[in-house]
Amino acid sequence: MLNPGPPGSLTFFSQRCTTVYSLSGPGVFVPAAMEDNMMKKKIFISHASQDNKFVDNLRESLEIQGLDTWVDFSRLIGGDELEAEIKQAIEQAQAFIVVLSPNAINSSWVLKEVDYAREVKKKQKQPEDYRVIPLLLPGTGPGALKLYFKEEPKGIDIQIGPGGISEAMPQILAALGERQADDIQPMLSRPGEPLEELLLVLSDPGMVKKQDARRARARAKLTYFPGQKGKPEMESRVFFFTAPLGPIENEELTWYLERYFQWPGGVFKQRAQKVEEQLPEWGKALYDAVMNDDSSRRVLAAWESAAVKSARRFTVFVDAQLVKDSKKKEPAGPNEAAALLLGLPWELLHDDGGYLFQGARPVQVRRRLPNRRSLQSMVSEPPIRILLVSPRPEDERTGFIDHRVSALPLVIFFNREDTRRNAKK
Repeated sequence: MLNPGPPGSLTFFSQRCTTVYSLSGPGVFVPAAMEDNMMKKKIFISHASQDNKFVDNLRESLEIQGLDTWVDFSRLIGGDELEAEIKQAIEQAQAFIVVLSPNAINSSWVLKEVDYAREVKKKQKQPEDYRVIPLLLPGTGPGALKLYFKEEPKGIDIQIGPGGISEAMPQILAALGERQADDIQPMLSRPGEPLEELLLVLSDPGMVKKQDARRARARAKLTYFPGQKGKPEMESRVFFFTAPLGPIENEELTWYLERYFQWPGGVFKQRAQKVEEQLPEWGKALYDAVMNDDSSRRVLAAWESAAVKSARRFTVFVDAQLVKDSKKKEPAGPNEAAALLLGLPWELLHDDGGYLFQGARPVQVRRRLPNRRSLQSMVSEPPIRILLVSPRPEDERTGFIDHRVSALPLVIFFNREDTRRNAKK
């Protein structure tokens, strides 16, 4: 048997998983810099490789509670002996969680880890302090415990899917000795990044003539919602917003984004260059149409001067429903105007200094429509699953196009985001 490391050693645990936050009391988050000075319970999680996704969610949920975890996501061969690294991790842990599922029952490796954890428990001065906790996934009943334990411990039923881990977490924490069995206080969650939102509400839309062209027009109000708790909102006066861009500009932009790539040469290249030169002009025209009075500019200035570490979002909310008993000559006018307002290229907003969605503090752009029905909320948990659909030309003259090339920028982005979040921990 390998000797455990020095008391409080986090060598193997910090190599495998890093804790997002530490907990020094009810609801108190501790910065990462203070973690080294705190003793955290170390937990070994045994599971079958087919259950990796579920276990990754479980690991993250436990670490949010301030617990350190050790998980091996590598594919191990059933006939192999336990590696010294895994033995040492089981010995250094203060608790052992085994995820029992139909996959785990067919894994001899999980059985070996459970047997070794039971040996470690027996050799403790106070065996009750080394907790071995089985989690029962769907398809695995209490009868499965007989395969692993002579004296059956109490298993914790847990569901796979949204809300399953959160619902079972109070029982898991109680089994780990982190809370009383009757303590049902809500689970800790990762604090979100402050969001500074600028909301443009466009209501009572209609069509008007401007310089012999039909343009969408609406009543508008700009509101700034601070990310800092307790800071009051700030709003502009109601003003009229008239779309500075019309069908001609929309057609040119649609061609550039959706059809230019088909024939990116000759006269089409010249047309594309002209569109590219107009993009900042169109963005500036949109910007000026929104910031057309002093009250709007003051709201914008407050939004732009928000905390550097906060995320920024610009939301366009369009309500096509007219005021009750309103008399409009064109019944289809409001819906047509609303569609045109939503379809404006808000991502091109340009303030002379550059596009708002670029730079060190890029702005998210969101479009919204009113919801006048009561809908059920959707509960979701990581991981985020993204479906990439990659078209391939059917022309036999076209060679093989590796669809992974189109997915690469997205993969790079999420890897960077993951690295950035880990750097903040």
